[in-house]
Amino acid sequence: MNKLELKGKRVSKGLKQSDVAIELGITAKTFCVYENSDRCKFDLDQIKELSRLYCLNLDDINIIFFDKQLPIGNEK
Repeated sequence: MNKLELKGKRVSKGLKQSDVAIELGITAKTFCVYENSDRCKFDLDQIKELSRLYCLNLDDINIIFFDKQLPIGNEK
């Protein structure tokens, strides 16, 4: 997981960790652990909600959560 990209998206939207945690239904401490992890700890529903909150497109999702491992985009 690209934690710097994830944090950058949150900050660019003017959201605090506690704001996002409430939307995800988890504690701020849990969100902090998830956001600062090198491995994605978010479940699919949480990724969907983060995508909505941060206005992420499929490429953003692939880069942030899946380390560019999904076969999407302009690959030939």
